[in-house]
Amino acid sequence: MAGRGQLIVAPEGQIFFVIDEGSVFGTRAVIPHGPGVHELAKMAVAPEVRGRGYGDLLMEAAVEFSRRAGASRMVIVSNTRLAPAISLYRKHGFVEVPLESNQRYERADIQMERELGAGGVLGEATLFIPGAAWDLAPGAVRTIPEQGPSLRPG
Repeated sequence: MAGRGQLIVAPEGQIFFVIDEGSVFGTRAVIPHGPGVHELAKMAVAPEVRGRGYGDLLMEAAVEFSRRAGASRMVIVSNTRLAPAISLYRKHGFVEVPLESNQRYERADIQMERELGAGGVLGEATLFIPGAAWDLAPGAVRTIPEQGPSLRPG
């Protein structure tokens, strides 16, 4: 992987993809930022599949990945014009905190955080999400029974 993807994955980050019938319909990145802090970044779900739960699936996968990697806190920097995304973040336990002045995102006007509970050791493990299962081992793919797509850590 090269370019921006390498900047995310090389420092122990992860990029997740929702793949259905061979097409990528969603993505989410997790970027480590110092000891115990992970940033959620670069989330997108294709407009034609919104409402199918792919955003929830990506959020749950990112949170579980961070917990297992030993992060104690997750941070999201966004823009309030992205109301559906802000609603999704709140649904998954993120709360608004003061926006740090040293943000590298020019359009950011909101910062949200979530404290994580005790984590495990990242490695070969299966994550169970209601109605879904996927493997955290790099390159592994499993089908999500109720929805049909697979979630692939990249």
